Amino acid sequence: MEALTLLQFTQKIKDLFVGTTSQWISAELAEVNLKNGHYYLDLVQKDVAGRSILAKVRANIWANTAWALQTKTQGKLSDLLRIGNKVLLLVSMGFHDIYGFSLVVQNIDVAYTMGELELRRLQTMQALIDDGLHERQKMLALKPVIQRIAVISSAEAAGYEDFMTHLQQNSYGYQFEVSFFNSIVQGDKAETEIVARLEEIGEIADEFDVALLMRGGGSRLDLEVFNSESIARTIAIMAVPVITGIGHTKDQSVADFVSFLSLKTPTALADFIITHNSEFEQNCFDSFRNITQLAKQQLQISALQLSELKNNLTNITNQKLRQQEQNMVRLVDKIGFIAQQKIAKEHSNLATIDKSLALLNPKNILERGYTMTFANGKLVNQTTKLHKGDKLQTKGFDFEITSEVL
Repeated sequence: MEALTLLQFTQKIKDLFVGTTSQWISAELAEVNLKNGHYYLDLVQKDVAGRSILAKVRANIWANTAWALQTKTQGKLSDLLRIGNKVLLLVSMGFHDIYGFSLVVQNIDVAYTMGELELRRLQTMQALIDDGLHERQKMLALKPVIQRIAVISSAEAAGYEDFMTHLQQNSYGYQFEVSFFNSIVQGDKAETEIVARLEEIGEIADEFDVALLMRGGGSRLDLEVFNSESIARTIAIMAVPVITGIGHTKDQSVADFVSFLSLKTPTALADFIITHNSEFEQNCFDSFRNITQLAKQQLQISALQLSELKNNLTNITNQKLRQQEQNMVRLVDKIGFIAQQKIAKEHSNLATIDKSLALLNPKNILERGYTMTFANGKLVNQTTKLHKGDKLQTKGFDFEITSEVL
């Protein structure tokens, strides 16, 4: 039996592919590598559930073709060629003696990939709705004053610089504490880094009033990372309100969809925070004015009430004084009458006493024929002890007798 060498066999295989017609094929990118201007791709087709691989083949975009496609896609070829994206490619079949069979990419349908990205965006939104995650952020409440701000952005991004300038140069003189969490916001590693930064903030959520996810604008493909389901799910479960400002002008990204609030640009984020704080300050001023007006009104009402009370007290006092004066007059009259009665009674008593005293007056008694006898200047009565030889003086009304005790 005649045998072929390996090289002869590969030549036969190569002959089969030479001159074959180019073909448009749809596939999903499973692997993308860029080296020396060449793109090396792994294309796969999965089942309906997206779990099992039904077919897999290698494909190459040579540097000269890649340069032409860069021009066609306005420099967005790398954004189209991301792992997980579905692509529609015009390919021809090629075979290399050492590297074997592969497809050579000649063209790419940008509209197809963009349509697939839009479909994936809508499917991601629906998955978040089905899991009840689309409203969780919106159930949170912003603090009345935003001061402690966590920012996720790229340190080199002009949008971040615009945000900081606008925030710090506010006309109100508000001061803010901004904590910066650096992350790339475009490219293959952007999704992983943004999720990591969100998780870092989530672990210390109590230290912030709000978290901002920002980027200074770009094309639809530049912003595709913000349609990431993992980023959206991480935002949805954050305990601190997350506000996005990623520079889009038309379509709502999935990150916008689940965030507490979405704004157009980083500058708009700064405007929102400043306005939010100024509204609180204005509400304080309005409340102060209202309280002042209410206090003045209450003071006026109280002054009127006090005046009325004063008048009532004056009237009541005057009435009471007049009543007391009348009572005093009546009391004085009554006391005068009682005093007169008492004086008259006492006069009568005194007259009676005078009569009694007159009857008891020794002079009057002597007039009635009685006498008084004294011994040694003292009135003699039943207790007086007399001795022989004592001199006695006996007095009558109009006479006096001296005698001696024998």
